[in-house]
Order: sequence, then C-alpha cells, then structure tokens
Amino acid sequence: MAQEHGAPYSYIPPQMYNNAKGGIVGWGTTCGTLISAIGFIGLFVPLEEQGPIVNELMAWYQQASFPYYKPSDLEFKQTVANSTLCHVSVTTFLNENNVKVNSDEKIERCGGVSADVAKYTIELLNAHFSNKFKAVHSPQGTDDCVSCHSTDIQGKDNCVTCHGEKDDIHDF
Repeated sequence: MAQEHGAPYSYIPPQMYNNAKGGIVGWGTTCGTLISAIGFIGLFVPLEEQGPIVNELMAWYQQASFPYYKPSDLEFKQTVANSTLCHVSVTTFLNENNVKVNSDEKIERCGGVSADVAKYTIELLNAHFSNKFKAVHSPQGTDDCVSCHSTDIQGKDNCVTCHGEKDDIHDF
C-alpha cells in the first residue's frame, strides 16, 4: 500500500506494532492482534465512525472460536476465550489443549488468530466503505455486573471470565 499510494501509508514502519505481541510485550493485556487492527481502523476510518467498528471487532473476538485459520497441519482444538485479554485467550487455549505456552501449537494458534483478526478487520473496513457495515456482535458477560455497578465500573469485556458469576462473588 505504501508503494502504491505513498503518504501517509509510507510513514508507517511495519515494526510499529511488534510491541503488541503477547498482549503488549508479554504483559497479557489486550490481544496484540486487536491493538494492531484497531490502529488500522483508526488510520482509515474517520474518528466519529470508528467506535461501532471497533466494538464489533472486540465483541467478535470475545466470542470467536479461534483459530479459524491454521497455518500447518498441527492438531489442536479451537477455543472461545470469552475475553479480549491475551492471557485469558491463550490460557484458555493452553488448558483446553494441554500444551505449554512455548509449544508449537500455541505459536501456530496465535499466528492463526492474527490472520483471523486481519481478515475480519478487512471485512469490517470493506463493509464500512461500501455503506454495508452492520454490527452483529455485542459484548457478552457484563449484563449482571452493570445492573449493580453501572456507575462505578468501566469496561465491556466479559466480567465473569475473571471475576466469576454474580452469585459466586456477592452474598446479596
């Protein structure tokens, strides 16, 4: 794209998003594929139109059974993270497949997830620019939490994944 269209695309160094891997250099926060994808949404979509597209991407990721794309013939189960956090997504995969964090399966899984997120982001951008964008996913797992904490929490990710069910953590 940089060669074909020039600026501003020629100003973007590819290594700019390398620090997103591992949920920001291994911190396990937001999945690095989402960070990079959201950066590209921000590059192409006007600020006032970005929110619904980013929300769709995040909610889709939370509910997707990853990876759809498998770069090789390694055998492992797809998993749904119910979270956009890298450590939750990867740990769910590791536990379900009984593999270690440095295993070939985990490396391939994350490569597949990267491809899946890139593909879906392109689909979202194409839909947006052809005026066909429609959000089909919504955040899951916050309904019970916001019924009590609506004014003192911030977030759309699945609370239950980390904090447990409402009845498990509250005695009221």
